[in-house]
Amino acid sequence: MSEADPFEDGENDITPFPDRSSEDQKEQDIISDDTPSSPRRKATVIERLAEDIDIVEVSQIVVCEPQEKKDSKTGLIKWTEYKIITEKSDGSQSEVFRRYNHFLWLRKLIWQEYRGIIVPPLPEKKNFGRFDASFVERRRRRLEQFLNRLATHPYLKDSNTFHVFLNIQESETFAQAIQGDQKTVGEKYESLYNSYRKTKQKLLKNPAGESEDDQECTKIKAYGKKLETVARDMESQFLTLDNDCRSVGLVWESTATCLGAIADFEKEEGNERAAFCLSALQETCGKVGALNKDPESLSTFTTIKLRDLFDDFSKYGKSVKECVDGRDDLWYRHQAEISTLESRKKTLHGLETGSYVYNKDSRVAATKSQITESETKVAELSEELNSVTDRLQTEVRAFQKVKPSRIEDKLLAFADFQIEHMEAMVKYWKDLKEKLTE
Repeated sequence: MSEADPFEDGENDITPFPDRSSEDQKEQDIISDDTPSSPRRKATVIERLAEDIDIVEVSQIVVCEPQEKKDSKTGLIKWTEYKIITEKSDGSQSEVFRRYNHFLWLRKLIWQEYRGIIVPPLPEKKNFGRFDASFVERRRRRLEQFLNRLATHPYLKDSNTFHVFLNIQESETFAQAIQGDQKTVGEKYESLYNSYRKTKQKLLKNPAGESEDDQECTKIKAYGKKLETVARDMESQFLTLDNDCRSVGLVWESTATCLGAIADFEKEEGNERAAFCLSALQETCGKVGALNKDPESLSTFTTIKLRDLFDDFSKYGKSVKECVDGRDDLWYRHQAEISTLESRKKTLHGLETGSYVYNKDSRVAATKSQITESETKVAELSEELNSVTDRLQTEVRAFQKVKPSRIEDKLLAFADFQIEHMEAMVKYWKDLKEKLTE
C-alpha cells in the first residue's frame, strides 16, 4: 500500500512533511477541468482578510502538538488545541493554532461557497472521552487528512476561507473571520423571505415533473445515504474486532501473571522442571498478550486503520448527501424565481388588459422592470444550477472511480498485517517448543 493514499491517516511519518499524496494527484486527474459554479456568497470580512495574505500554493500541512486548554476565567470550559504547520511551494511556512470548532466553521463556509463539490468530511464530534490520548491522536490524524485534501483539491484549495484559516494567527483578527459579516435589517428580511419562498416550492414540488438531472441527483443522494449506512456498519464491526483483539491480549497477560504464581509455587516445592516449563509458557503468554494488546509494536498498519477507511467512506456518503442538498437548495431558489416571474407576468397582463387601472402607465413600467429583473435572475440561476449539477455528477463519478483502489490498498496492507501478526505468533510458540525440547 502506498503511504501517500489520501485516505491514509498520516501516522508514523518519518519526516514532518511527507510527499504529496499520489492518490490525491490521481483524484485530481480524474476530476473534470470544467470550472465549477462561482461561490454562492463570500463574506466581506473573509475577502478583506484574504487581501492581506500572500497566498502561495500549499505543499503540505501537518497538524501536531495537541494541547488541552481551558477557559482562563472559570476553568470549566476545556478544549484541545492543535498546532497547524503549513509548508508552501516557495519554501515558506506558517503556523497557527486551531481547535475543532474552527475546523467545523471552515468546512461549513466552504460547503456554502462551493455548491456541487463534495467537501471532504471531518472526524466526528464527541462529548465524552474527547480528551483521551487515543481519541486525540486519531482526531489529529483525521484533521490533518482533511486539510491536505482541501489543499490538493483543484478548486477548494483556492478558497479565501481556507487561506484565512491557515494564515491568520492573531486571535482577535481570526475571531472577526469566525463572526463574519453582520446582516442589516433589510438583509435579514430578505433572507427570511427567500427561505419562505424556498419552503413553499418544497411543498409544491411534483416528482412527476422532475428532469433527468433531477432524477439523477435523487439517485446520487440515495447512493450517499446507502454508503453512509453500510460503511458505518462496517466501521462498527471493525471497532468491535479491534476492541476484542485487545481484550484477548489482556486475557493472555492475565494468564501469564497466573502462570508466574504457579511456577513460583512449583519451584518452592522443588519441582524445577515443572517450574521451568511453566515459566517458559508464562514468557510466551506475555509476548502473545503484548502483541494482541499493542499490534502497533509489530506493524504500522492495524485494525483501527481499516476501521478508519470505512468510517471515512461513511462520512463521504454523508458529504455526498450534503452536496445534493446544496444543489437542491439552488433548485428551489430557481423554482421560486420562476414562480415570481410568472406572477409578475400575470400582474402585467392584468394591468394592460384592465378597463380602468389607477396610475396605469407607471405601474406597467414598474412591473416590466420587475419582469426584466426576474428574467435575469432566472437565467443566472439556471446557468448556475446547470453548472452545479454537472459538477456534482462529475465529483461523484470521480469519487466512485478512485474508491476501489483505496479499498484494495488498505486490504492489501491489512492482509500483510495479519500475516505478520500470525507469523509472530507461530514464532513465539515454536520458540517455546524448542526451549522445552532442548
